[in-house]
Amino acid sequence: MVFTGTPQQVPGEIPLRPMGFPSEAAYARFVRSAYDELSALGYPNALIGIRGSAATGFSYRTGRAFNDSSTKPSDIDLAIISRDLYERIAVIAPRRVNSKQGRTDPLKSSDELTVDLGIADIILRARSGTGQPSSIVVYRDLQTFIDRRFFVAVE
Repeated sequence: MVFTGTPQQVPGEIPLRPMGFPSEAAYARFVRSAYDELSALGYPNALIGIRGSAATGFSYRTGRAFNDSSTKPSDIDLAIISRDLYERIAVIAPRRVNSKQGRTDPLKSSDELTVDLGIADIILRARSGTGQPSSIVVYRDLQTFIDRRFFVAVE
């Protein structure tokens, strides 16, 4: 199931490819490996999402097209939607969680927290697969992610 912008179901396992991924096959490999990794870490019900200009093709703040070469390269804003992972982060790193917004702040592959949680490799795979800087925000639930708008989520 894929959600994009205002939630809209689109048939197919992985039917939409966010910007930055060189092919449908490359995106499908990334998504499958991320789900396999999250499952192995004990988060089998987690969802993967991508927000921002990689999902829409443009920055909602500036209107700049994804990877407009006139400025710095666009990034890949990854999301993990998992109450269990969110709650674990709230316990071990409460300063990284915005409880009112139901999400963490952006986490980078070099952050000690992402290494300790075992999710740094997901960020690194996104970067190596796209050549774009990448980070992850962990969301408490799907509704919180949907409320942020401008996204693609794959179930």
